[in-house]
Amino acid sequence: MIAAPSRPPRGRPDRRWPRRRPLTAIPAWALAILGLVGLLSTIRSAPPTPPVREPVRFAAGAPLAARLIVVLAPQLDERGAAALREGLGTPLAAPRALFTIGRPGFASFDEVSLQLLAGNVAGGVAPPTSADLAGQPPDTVARGVAGQERGVALIGPEEWRALFGLAAPPAANPAPAPLKSAALLAETGEAVSARRAALVLVQLRDLNARELREDGGVRGGLAALGVALDPRDALLIVAGGGGGALRASLSGAGTRGGPTRALAPNDFAPLCAVLLGAPYPSEARGRIAWPLLVGDERQKAEATAGLARQRTALVANSLPFGSPYPAELLSAQEQHPPIDAAIDTGQYAYAYQLAASVVDQADRLLIAVADAPTLPVPRRAAPWLAAAALAFALYAFLLAFAGRVWGTLGAAFVGGLLALGVWVGSASLLQRLVAPHLAFVVALAALHALVGGGVCVWLVRLFLGQGPVGAGVAGGGADAAGWRARSGWRATELLVLLAALPIAVAAYRYGLPWRLRLEETAPLFRWRSALIAPAALLLLGYAWTLRGAWRARRGVGKAAA
Repeated sequence: MIAAPSRPPRGRPDRRWPRRRPLTAIPAWALAILGLVGLLSTIRSAPPTPPVREPVRFAAGAPLAARLIVVLAPQLDERGAAALREGLGTPLAAPRALFTIGRPGFASFDEVSLQLLAGNVAGGVAPPTSADLAGQPPDTVARGVAGQERGVALIGPEEWRALFGLAAPPAANPAPAPLKSAALLAETGEAVSARRAALVLVQLRDLNARELREDGGVRGGLAALGVALDPRDALLIVAGGGGGALRASLSGAGTRGGPTRALAPNDFAPLCAVLLGAPYPSEARGRIAWPLLVGDERQKAEATAGLARQRTALVANSLPFGSPYPAELLSAQEQHPPIDAAIDTGQYAYAYQLAASVVDQADRLLIAVADAPTLPVPRRAAPWLAAAALAFALYAFLLAFAGRVWGTLGAAFVGGLLALGVWVGSASLLQRLVAPHLAFVVALAALHALVGGGVCVWLVRLFLGQGPVGAGVAGGGADAAGWRARSGWRATELLVLLAALPIAVAAYRYGLPWRLRLEETAPLFRWRSALIAPAALLLLGYAWTLRGAWRARRGVGKAAA
């Protein structure tokens, strides 16, 4: 006599899941694959596209130093930075000013250095004005100095140099592997000795305190660099290790001593521009840190007047296309001729005060432009992408209601809430931590999805394994394990479809992910988190389900034996 096939317990109708499973599996896999494709589009694998035309820039006046040497050491803490200055062996390296710089979040150290020299860490205040130009590098102090044809030397990893969008001649003998710290220091010493570059930027990515103590090549390179420095040079060292704020020291020409103070990230670019007399980056949002600089009244007036012109131009470019200029902006622009006239007549104190008030007014306008709902839909919104993502999520709800799988839907909902909590924790961690590589940022972006998918499947197995389904399936054992496995697959796929909701929000708020710029670190992190979530949920949910089914069948086999 042939036994009848096993059925779910009474009260739970057979949903014919094997035949209906493609209704959730195919859309879930499609969403996961599209998410991975979108994630890859946000990772720059080639140097940024140079802009079609250079932006309008405004110079900072007469230079305070002949050259500026900026040393970036992401692995050194405060003691390591002191050892680096001591290794230079020159009075020029003795710090006149020690200060901290607020640490931008959601970025690797390569991107942080780019943001500091752009002065455009928006922090949610306002998007970059040229954000609709895909792939364009941000305007930085380095590009301004290069535009003056004064020479810029970028020394460091190749992918870091490519971020600045400056055309550099290829090396005569390119090394097959990344250069070590000793080789980078030797190259820096040669660039400083040649005196062809007004701005020398060097990133010592792998330099640590142990190398400073024990590596003879590193100590020799530091000593050679110290000999090449000139009293007319300014030296700026930024250390990124130890967590918390970045540690910086400033010494040399045009600088003054003072107590340790905190510097906003956006103030870094104006500080460098004033030291070099270079143009301000076109999208800079910072102020000039005069307590760290030595300048007479004329230099202060001219530098602040240039910053006032840059800031009013930034406000004008930040307005939506076609909108009229606010009366406050027109009033600020009308102050530029009186400022120039006051400088020409030697009224430097009055010109400085008038220019500083224009900068204050322009900064208030920037905040007002960002907060005011000028349009019912954000300028960069992608309505078609948001609608497609919402369709995936609504499809998941319709399937759950049609099949009356309330337990599965509840498990997916709890897993999604836990994933949201883990994502908030990861975001708060990245706001205080500069990751050494982009891979670390992407890994944290996927952590919430891995946790949410695992918890979702675990809840399904817990409820169905201890409830009437696990014990009431005819035949028990392997049949119950198979039923739980199919329910785990269904819960995972429903959760993947519900993960389209964050994609819809990001598409409405930030537009297409591949059109975001490098300095928009917070939108990039949110977009990457939303794009990687479907694939991570799917893979971990399937793996956890198969593991549980394999263990259950193995236990049944042992019991039968």
